[in-house]
Amino acid sequence: MTVDTGHVRRSSQATAVKRARQGPTARRADAPPEQPATASEITWTRVGRDRYRVTRADDTLGFIDVEGGVYVALAGSRYDRAIEASQTLSFDDAVNALEDRHPAR
Repeated sequence: MTVDTGHVRRSSQATAVKRARQGPTARRADAPPEQPATASEITWTRVGRDRYRVTRADDTLGFIDVEGGVYVALAGSRYDRAIEASQTLSFDDAVNALEDRHPAR
């Protein structure tokens, strides 16, 4: 089990590299090493055994719960009031669902 402290989403190229490294059946949410984020980049941090907080420029976009092999995206800045945005088999799709609800300015 790996402990993720925080990740930066760089580009679709980084996503392609990540998928190639994991293989088609991988279900873990691995990402490139932590790097300084810019204001428009999406980052995620592991905040529980099966939960990630997704942020952009220190604003919380939502959370992703891992339920078996399913990623549940919850939109909202507070977990206790977050609303389900999507359920998907891909961590990247869950992040995209939260990003789509909060487009960059």
